[in-house]
Amino acid sequence: EKQLLSDTLGGAIAQTFNNALAAMAYTALGEEERAGRILDFYRDATVKDNDDQFLQNLYYKGEARGFFQNAWLTEGDGHKRFHCAKDSDRWMGDMAWLVFACKQFDARFNTDRYEGLAQELFALLKSWYVPQGEGGYFAHGWRKSDTYLHEDHGHHEGNIDAYALCVMMGDLETAGKISVWLKPQLTRDDMPLDLYGWRALAFAPNEAECLKIPETVPGYKKTVIFNQKRVIGFTSFRNQDNNIWGDGLGHISCAYSAVNNPEKARFYLEQLGNMIIPESYNGTTEYGIPYTACNTRDYEWVNTREGFVSCAAWYIMAAQRMNPMQISK
Repeated sequence: EKQLLSDTLGGAIAQTFNNALAAMAYTALGEEERAGRILDFYRDATVKDNDDQFLQNLYYKGEARGFFQNAWLTEGDGHKRFHCAKDSDRWMGDMAWLVFACKQFDARFNTDRYEGLAQELFALLKSWYVPQGEGGYFAHGWRKSDTYLHEDHGHHEGNIDAYALCVMMGDLETAGKISVWLKPQLTRDDMPLDLYGWRALAFAPNEAECLKIPETVPGYKKTVIFNQKRVIGFTSFRNQDNNIWGDGLGHISCAYSAVNNPEKARFYLEQLGNMIIPESYNGTTEYGIPYTACNTRDYEWVNTREGFVSCAAWYIMAAQRMNPMQISK
């Protein structure tokens, strides 16, 4: 049975990025059936003559556009379907992560079940390549519920994804061009946390040095008391906010595994484990990890007593020492 996961227990929104993470977490655990339920949805949502512009489908009237970042479950005519959530983008980075999930699954379970979907998405993203001098980048994708295509600049986080994607798909020429464009722009010490953690994952094991920035530059590393436990971790942006980003702890742990530092990897996995909370759902007790430890400074929307699917997925991948951006040998 095909299915997507909501961001929270009983939630209504299914994010493409979070479902790609969940599929990889299931893959890391050897849960072939559960990973397949998610990836089957996207594989089958590739109807070329689809004429519903806001249906969660790769195509619209024969044109490849990609999957929306956020979709919500709708009912009508006796059918349940996922449609675009308000002002959702078809973000290139999410589709790169969906390809990671396809390739990780096929490698783990020795199959080519999702190779077709991976190739369709890769072809779409390559069609969005923009040359820049000696290098270039993949452009953003359709924005704000398909109201326009692309921004006028390249996105750093998304093109770290794009570099890793090209390597995974065997297109080293395009990977090299993206690297030429990308690397000179990643030299600052005040960038979002994932530009360090994801860079280490994408270029591993050769970019261990970039992990020193969130470790040593003031404003990233924080210590908070959460659920009566001390947690050491990182904010998503360098600032004075005393908060910890759950996803960030997970991908920093994965990054340290990727650059062969198991002690640091284990330490940050344990810190993320200190954020695990019980949740009551349909009369049973489940366990989750909230998106952040606090709900201050742009994170007022976070319910710190509610688990978030991406944090759980990163915890599992970190515990399995998985690098989602590279296929394990």
